[in-house]
Amino acid sequence: MSIIRKIATLSVSAATFTFLLGVIAIPATAQTNIGTIKGTVTDQNGAVIQKATITVTNVDTNASRTAEGGDDGTYEVPLLDPGKYKVTVKAPSFPETVRENVNVQTASTEVVDFTVTAGGVGGTVTVTAPIPRSTGS
Repeated sequence: MSIIRKIATLSVSAATFTFLLGVIAIPATAQTNIGTIKGTVTDQNGAVIQKATITVTNVDTNASRTAEGGDDGTYEVPLLDPGKYKVTVKAPSFPETVRENVNVQTASTEVVDFTVTAGGVGGTVTVTAPIPRSTGS
């Protein structure tokens, strides 16, 4: 009889531990105070631009982060504080392209795709529209 009682007590203890672990883990999945900017860099013909350099600058704090685009032309800059950003793309043989007024909100992903045009290396192309789309992740 004492073995059955020990097994029952152990089962209750294990269930209690599992429940408490679940309660503690819930805040870890709560909304965070960060956002992401991501997108794809292509040329005027739709071909992906590999290894472009993307710089994301917080307009209010002037803090910036740099990322390198992938072989598929995509980039992602996570862990950004909410605020207004300027996104700059640099790639060999293409002029610097800037997208201004990108608003990052809490727990959102702002998609900022770039189409760069060959020629005019050394110049800067500033794009003010269209407004980037948010996936609200």
